[in-house]
Amino acid sequence: MFPIHIRINKRTLRMKFHYFLYMGGVASVQGFAPTIAKQLGYSPMVVGSVFTYLSMLSFFVKPIIGIIVDKFRVKRIMFLACVLLCGLTAFALKFVQKIPTEAVANLSCNTTTELHICSINDDIRWVLYYFLLA
Repeated sequence: MFPIHIRINKRTLRMKFHYFLYMGGVASVQGFAPTIAKQLGYSPMVVGSVFTYLSMLSFFVKPIIGIIVDKFRVKRIMFLACVLLCGLTAFALKFVQKIPTEAVANLSCNTTTELHICSINDDIRWVLYYFLLA
C-alpha cells in the first residue's frame, strides 16, 4: 500500500473546527425545517423562501466582508461582529409572532369585503382594522 502522509495546518485548525460544527448544525436543522415550521404554523413555502433569501444574502455579503477584512486587516473584529450579529438575530426570532393559518372572507350585500382571520392568540383587531380601511 501507499503510505499516507497528512500534514495538518495547526494555525487554521480552530477555524476548520468552527466550520465543521457550524455546517453540522445547519445541515441537521435545514433538512427538518419545513416539518418544524409546519408544527409552528408556517408553510413549507415560507421556509423555502427564507432559505433562498439567506443563500442570496450570503452570496453578496461574504465577498463584501472578505474585501473589508483584506483591506483593513480587521479579521478578528469582523469575525466577532458577525458571530454577535448571528446571535442577536437568532435571539430576536423568539419574538416573531406566528402567522394566522385560517382565513374566512365574508361578502356582504353592499359590496364590501370583510376578512376575518382566526389565529391562536385571538389578537385580530389590527388585521381587521387594516383590511376594513383599505
